[in-house]
Amino acid sequence: MFVRREAIAVRCDHEGCDRMVAHRVVDTVHDPDGTAIERVLALSYTERDALRAAERDGFKIIASHVFCEKHDRV
Repeated sequence: MFVRREAIAVRCDHEGCDRMVAHRVVDTVHDPDGTAIERVLALSYTERDALRAAERDGFKIIASHVFCEKHDRV
């Protein structure tokens, strides 16, 4: 059995900050017979959904930049 995890995230735009919020995480399990089963752990369909999810997790959106709670006072 092979498990692949795919993630797309919103990252803080502050230089040197690695803080991010995953807005789409998918685990794909491949059985030996070739069957693939996807399990969605977090989901945003559009960029706007992703930014709303980041705001819910404490990120601030300032103009076209996204900052975590530690760097939201630029």
